[in-house]
Amino acid sequence: MLPATRPRKEMHASAIVKRWGILVAATLALALIAGCGGGSTPGGIDSGEPAAKSTNRSAAIYAAVVRQLVTKDHTFGGADPGFKVVYVLDGVVVDAADPSKPPSAHDPKEPFSHDVKDGVRFLSTLADLPPVEFVASRHSVVAGASPSSPGEVKNGGVLISLGPIDPDGKRVEVETSLWINGLAGQWLTYLLEQKDGSWAVTGTTGPMAIS
Repeated sequence: MLPATRPRKEMHASAIVKRWGILVAATLALALIAGCGGGSTPGGIDSGEPAAKSTNRSAAIYAAVVRQLVTKDHTFGGADPGFKVVYVLDGVVVDAADPSKPPSAHDPKEPFSHDVKDGVRFLSTLADLPPVEFVASRHSVVAGASPSSPGEVKNGGVLISLGPIDPDGKRVEVETSLWINGLAGQWLTYLLEQKDGSWAVTGTTGPMAIS
């Protein structure tokens, strides 16, 4: 028998989908009225307001980075990594692609806005990715860490960090890292381009490190 009420987490996810679904529908309607042509895709949500447009741009870019890491560049080659949850450090991580920094140095100073986080979750849902959860620190989702052991991400998950984004332009570079345990990690900088309203990873630049 189905429960009378849904868990709070499910209700929150439903609210996110509803909220961003309304935004997508409104954007498409405005585009049609303006005669702009072209549809919106999971990688590109826009709004007429400058602040909202910047927020949606950031969410679309970060969602494309998360999708690339979780579905392709997860260090498991052609095998399914089997991630149960995707943890994302909550905030911009400066030098996210630098593996020489101590783990604690990658903890963000300020969190992402609620709209950016909701956008990344919504777009990740459209891409059929595992649930995305934003966390304040690496320590909160890594088990077994000690001076002699780097530990591993809890709950069959993966931990992702996201670097800053240039405020404008249709081509950007984003530093990022993916970490599972001491034998499965990656640090690199992605190149992304916006085409037909959708953001996608087109390559990498600079050094890359794998553990």
